[in-house]
Amino acid sequence: MAEKSKRFLNNMLDSARFAGTLVDDLLTFSQMCRAALRPAPVDLGQILRVIVQECENDTPTHHIEWVTGDAAFLQLAVRNLNWRCAT
Repeated sequence: MAEKSKRFLNNMLDSARFAGTLVDDLLTFSQMCRAALRPAPVDLGQILRVIVQECENDTPTHHIEWVTGDAAFLQLAVRNLNWRCAT
């Protein structure tokens, strides 16, 4: 099999795995939406650290490059997560 064909097949397999994971995550999310909310103070820094660690553990053969962001835009995005703070 030609190298180009192998690359296409690998891309399709990766995409199929990603789609499966996405569907699973959406199902989990839909189940969470049925549960009663339990508002409490949240440490977003800790949540992000856990997510970063999970990503690094889940993809040990891939290089994950964490990029910088614009503080003003990130602040706006987080502010808009809470309707009481949105302007």
